[in-house]
Amino acid sequence: MKRKTGLILCTLVTLLSGCTPDLFKGMESTGKQSATIDNLHPYYSTTGQTTLYSIEMNVRGNTMNGVLSVLPEPDGSVRTAFTTVFGFTLFDLNIGKDSMQVYECLPQMKSKLLRKMLEKDLRILFFKNISSSFLAKTYKLTYNNGSSTIMSEKDAVILSKGYYIKNNYGKFQYKTDEVEQHISQIHSKGKILQADFTYTYAEGSDIPTKIKINHPVMKASLQLEQMAQPDSEKESRDEIPEDSTYIPEGE
Repeated sequence: MKRKTGLILCTLVTLLSGCTPDLFKGMESTGKQSATIDNLHPYYSTTGQTTLYSIEMNVRGNTMNGVLSVLPEPDGSVRTAFTTVFGFTLFDLNIGKDSMQVYECLPQMKSKLLRKMLEKDLRILFFKNISSSFLAKTYKLTYNNGSSTIMSEKDAVILSKGYYIKNNYGKFQYKTDEVEQHISQIHSKGKILQADFTYTYAEGSDIPTKIKINHPVMKASLQLEQMAQPDSEKESRDEIPEDSTYIPEGE
């Protein structure tokens, strides 16, 4: 009996000690560390500059196409609007640190679950789901990871880093490309609102040219592709009324 109990305990210890999140498989654990949002290489940092993406949103086989405009505001929030190819605005929102302000939203987009999915996706997309500094479980992948014959440890090149963060918004895994100084992948945990973010960049660009967001449980996905930037800001944002303010609910 004692032998069996000891075997069970050893098995549990082995499982717990080797519990590496899937996104960080093959990476070396570097323990809990303090980090800042700059370690994740965020983008959308230029206030007053609009970035346009063509967007395709697919929810359970229903597809909508259009344009997503992204505009960082002076207060640190991000204004974003999704306009279809037919000129209808599906939503026009402002994502801040602790709230989401709704300027316009079609009734079809007001489903509680869909609204929570969109808010969580946009909050992650604009790095509004984490504080400017945080404590995270960290990981790294070096050029000589697992093979000391390639080069000495002090000369090793860090290829990527991983950050596992838990806060009031949920659990998040961030993987960065340390050579190009980009965010490369994000995984957001959740029973229903689980999501995988994958980023693609053009050579020499700090802003992703393509972003794919996949929700395997909800059978939903969003795909964004960067468009040519506008020459000037044609829309006067001061004329848009503020209809309501939505305070995010817990998942």
